[in-house]
Amino acid sequence: MRIFDLYSTTDSGVARSGARIEWEQCDRPPLNLFVEAEEQFKDSFWADPNALLAACVLPAWEHGEKRVKIDAGICPVLRENLKVVFRTISCWFPELGPPPLIESPAERARLPIGTEAASLLSCGIDSLATLRRNKLSLPPEHPGAIRAVILVDLCETPSESGEEFRVRSGGRMAAARPVAADAGIEAIPILTNLWWLIDDGNFFSERWHGAMYLSAACFLSRRFNQLYIASSFNASTLRPWGSHPLSDPYYSSAHFQIVHDGMGNSRFEKTRFVADWPVAVDNVRVCQNDDHATANCGTCEKCIWTATAFVAFGKLQHCKAFPNRDVTAELIHTIDEYRMLTSEYVCRRYEDLIGPLRDCGRDDLAAAIERVLQSRKRHLKRE
Repeated sequence: MRIFDLYSTTDSGVARSGARIEWEQCDRPPLNLFVEAEEQFKDSFWADPNALLAACVLPAWEHGEKRVKIDAGICPVLRENLKVVFRTISCWFPELGPPPLIESPAERARLPIGTEAASLLSCGIDSLATLRRNKLSLPPEHPGAIRAVILVDLCETPSESGEEFRVRSGGRMAAARPVAADAGIEAIPILTNLWWLIDDGNFFSERWHGAMYLSAACFLSRRFNQLYIASSFNASTLRPWGSHPLSDPYYSSAHFQIVHDGMGNSRFEKTRFVADWPVAVDNVRVCQNDDHATANCGTCEKCIWTATAFVAFGKLQHCKAFPNRDVTAELIHTIDEYRMLTSEYVCRRYEDLIGPLRDCGRDDLAAAIERVLQSRKRHLKRE
């Protein structure tokens, strides 16, 4: 793979940076990779070679590229960190074979350009908990205090104007804007076509999504020198995954540090924490059926679990984020009907709800969850 023609431009209300990507071993078309933000962020935005390398190296490896040659100097700290990423992923997925060689001219470490900390925000439970805990734990003047949230959405083609950019990024921003305002920080939307480096959902989930999202945020390293990415799992439920404490922090360079945050808390504990933040409850976005976070469907697995947790915490009745103000046993039974319990981790999340539901007088929902879990065990025995 070659990464070349790095650029940064500002046009028609949009600040954009990127590069030309060409494959050498695999039969894939070249990609004019871009990451873009509104023009007001142009002074923060640039084609950081380290961000480009972090975004591209795993797709190159997946497609059998023998090298990744980037026509710009990368940070030697990142080069060394990538050895950890390669060893970790080689252990998880030995079928990948040897990782690609990194070729870059004139490597040097930069002093941090930015001085602020930011976090990725999807408006899901994990990222809301990271933001909430940071704002309650650190004084505003602390260098690790989050000053802005960055929202990354996917778009195959560049925006033709600032107005088009705002329309494209508006779904998630509608939820993030009140959350950020309540936290006293800024919300920064970003659009990118990084997904089209590989366009593979399994690869994205299992190996790459952390690198993809955080590398897009790294394009803002003229303003920020630290980025929080919320953990998907806690320390007791870790497994190979595309965002992981053994990979995410190792996409750091000398001038941009990645923090994998929230490993000490289960999803239930994070949700209980978020449930005490009214603006977050009204703007949570967990839906698996809406990639742009415009709404929660209320019927996918993540929607059902989160809404049921809010019932246990006494928050769903007045919550604006879900279409219904209550959860029924019939809805819980659809988890079994549509085989939504895809792993032991998901089962444990539902087990965590049984006691709190009984404590708040919802024996109907607790019993429905128990029946669903028992049904899954019977299915596993037959299989």
